[in-house]
Amino acid sequence: MNPLLQRLPFEQDFELDAANNVVNRRPQPGEQPLYTTADHREKTYAVIGLFPGLRPEWDIMVLTAHSEPGILAAVGQVTCAESARALVQRMGLGRPGAARHYQVLLQVAADRGEPAKTEYVAHHSIGAHLR
Repeated sequence: MNPLLQRLPFEQDFELDAANNVVNRRPQPGEQPLYTTADHREKTYAVIGLFPGLRPEWDIMVLTAHSEPGILAAVGQVTCAESARALVQRMGLGRPGAARHYQVLLQVAADRGEPAKTEYVAHHSIGAHLR
């Protein structure tokens, strides 16, 4: 999927690289330029992104991770009403003047291939750096 995402008319701030790291292309104060783990079976990262679609009325949601626990955690964040509500509140989405499009980076602790704990790491608004 990553080669397909690179062909879309937006740039990703959080992007998975070939070495299974998450590269932070625009680090904000307190953020790392690179997020990596030695073993994705115990700790991994997931990225949730909502981007402008190819038509003005469309959006594209992208859920990416290096591992199955990461993908499961990302899916859980957007499909569980309580988790989604907490994430929206944390990012300040829906407030007047808030960006509509974003990426959020999550750290996921895994146990036996299942997400055990999901923590917010950072989020960036998308829009100012469309291609």
